[in-house]
Amino acid sequence: MQTNNSMTYGKTIVVAAAMLGMTAGAANAGSGTLSRLAGSWSGGGTVMMADGQVERIRCRAEADVTDRGDSMRQHLRCASDSYNFDIQDQVTARGGEITGNWDETTHNLNGQISGTASPERVQARVDGGSFSADVVMVPRGNSLRVTLDPQGSDVRQVEVMLRRI
Repeated sequence: MQTNNSMTYGKTIVVAAAMLGMTAGAANAGSGTLSRLAGSWSGGGTVMMADGQVERIRCRAEADVTDRGDSMRQHLRCASDSYNFDIQDQVTARGGEITGNWDETTHNLNGQISGTASPERVQARVDGGSFSADVVMVPRGNSLRVTLDPQGSDVRQVEVMLRRI
């Protein structure tokens, strides 16, 4: 049986992965098109716990974007030393606003994504049941820096750098 702390950590990592899945679509949402973000992405980073422990995380994503470039479906797989997850999400961009939904199939979790986007910066909120987190995404060329700050969690922060492969 999992302890409450490990369940909270697991939820945080799954929701972080959902947010990372959204990032590939959101990074250029302010430009009015998601087309440039179709394809494969890979990256890694760290999960920083409230007690100071740090764990590495790796992610891979495949993104399909509609012909109009305003909607994206993505499949994301991530792994850390203690957790694996498999997420599918859908994100829509309209007038600088982003919205979406995500489903994590391994642990049967889901939630919503909402926020604002410009070509230089994305600020969003991810919600999944009793869990919520703020996220900031900064795109530069073929890379994307993502910082996730959960509320009410054993995880203090998640930082990941994704690159187009």
